[in-house]
Amino acid sequence: MPDDARGEGPEHKHDAAAAIGTALIFGFLAYALFSVADASIKGIGGRLSVFEVSFLIALIGLFLLPFVKEKGDAWPRIFHMRRPVLVLFRSVAGTLAGIFAIVAFTAIPLAEAYALIFLAPILALVLSILFLREQVGWRRWSSVGVGLIGVLVVMRPGFRGIEVGHIAAFLSALCIGTSVVCLRVLGNTERRVAIFSVLNLVNLVAVLPLMLWHGILMPDLKEWALLLLCGVTAGAGQLLLMAATRRAPANRVAPAQYSQLVWAIIFGAVLFAEYPDLFTATGMLLIAASGLFLIQRRPRQAVAVPGPLP
Repeated sequence: MPDDARGEGPEHKHDAAAAIGTALIFGFLAYALFSVADASIKGIGGRLSVFEVSFLIALIGLFLLPFVKEKGDAWPRIFHMRRPVLVLFRSVAGTLAGIFAIVAFTAIPLAEAYALIFLAPILALVLSILFLREQVGWRRWSSVGVGLIGVLVVMRPGFRGIEVGHIAAFLSALCIGTSVVCLRVLGNTERRVAIFSVLNLVNLVAVLPLMLWHGILMPDLKEWALLLLCGVTAGAGQLLLMAATRRAPANRVAPAQYSQLVWAIIFGAVLFAEYPDLFTATGMLLIAASGLFLIQRRPRQAVAVPGPLP
């Protein structure tokens, strides 16, 4: 049967290639915006509590709901889910990932925070082995080893002190990895608007009492501007990422998230006078290579997550 009869003629292939190209552009733009959001958090510094920052960002995220809702979704059915417990668990993991990431961004250089946060694909693989009984061959185990070597190169235990920010970045990666595994299980059974809405709701409900307990400080003009910039860029990045994954499979978009390592170096140097040394840069490359290999090795399992703030 000719290619045209199967719908796989030159015109069809051209349309598919154009869709993938557009998706990649959207993906790179999305992760650039996520990096701006993360740099904004670092710019706020540590005067405001991590809970207050997390709450205000989630509050701004509520304004995205009309844009996340797909055509045909009715507002009364926004929380209609087939696996509500798993969606709730994923939302808790995403909320904790965001909180730990905020701690990391404000405590250590951006490049080091990203290097450790991008352990998430490796940790997702380990969690898949433990809970999904996934079979792993020697190639992927070797990739895990490369990623762990990258962490040792970045951290250099015994030669430098391990700070709270390093621990927070690792915990953020663990929570992101947990979120990725949940999204793999959920697959296409849940609507985006439900997943997004529950995440924001859990963030607001869980963080509010912690924010009140810790104490609220009124942000100054600069902090309000950075919070607004963070909320807008993170929201725009989320919408672009959704648009990208509608146009191409997640495995074609997911590698774009590693462009955040480049943005971390650029923003760290330009905005915060942070210059990664040779060890940090080498470790970042090893971790990125490990993660990219894992994504391409099991492309159907790839999930494009919205950066370190899921």
